[in-house]
Amino acid sequence: MELKSISPAMCKPEDTSDQKGGSAMYCVLQLPRSCLRLGGFSAVLLLAFGCGSTEPAGRVGGKVTYKGAPVNEGVVVISDSSTGAAAEAQIGSDGVYTITPQKGGLPPGDYKVTVAPPEIPAPAGDGSSEPGTIPKPVDNIPQKYRSPTTTPLTLTIKDGDNQFDISMQD
Repeated sequence: MELKSISPAMCKPEDTSDQKGGSAMYCVLQLPRSCLRLGGFSAVLLLAFGCGSTEPAGRVGGKVTYKGAPVNEGVVVISDSSTGAAAEAQIGSDGVYTITPQKGGLPPGDYKVTVAPPEIPAPAGDGSSEPGTIPKPVDNIPQKYRSPTTTPLTLTIKDGDNQFDISMQD
C-alpha cells in the first residue's frame, strides 16, 4: 500500500467569514479502497464489542436499618468532596439499595454516606411562587445521618462490587 503525503493541491479554502471573521483550509485525503474496507471492518468491531474502560470502577449496595429494622423509604447518597464524585439510590421497601452509576461505577476512594427521607410536596403557600418539596417527616432516619458534615458513615469504595450495610442508631 502506498501512503501519499498531503499536498497543497488537495487543500481547498473554506469561507468562514460569518464565523468569527476568519477563513480556513480543509484537506481531502484520498485513501486506497483496501484502507476503507479495513476502516469499515474496524468500525463494525468497535460497535460490536464497545470501548472497554481500563479505569477501576466500584458499585455499591446494601441494606439500611434503624435499630435493627429495615428502613423502607428514603435515599442513600454517597459523595467524595475531593473529586466531586457522587451517586444516590432509592431505598426499597425491604431496606435494600443499589447504587448503579453511569459509566460502570464510581472511582475508588473514600466517600461520605448520608441517608435522607423521601421528598414530598411542600404545603401550599400564598400562591406567589411555585410549590417546592420538603423532606417527609420520618422517625427512622436520625438527623445526624442526613448531612455530609454530621454523618458518621464513611465508605472506601474499591474496584468492583462493594457491600455496605447501613445500621443507624440514635
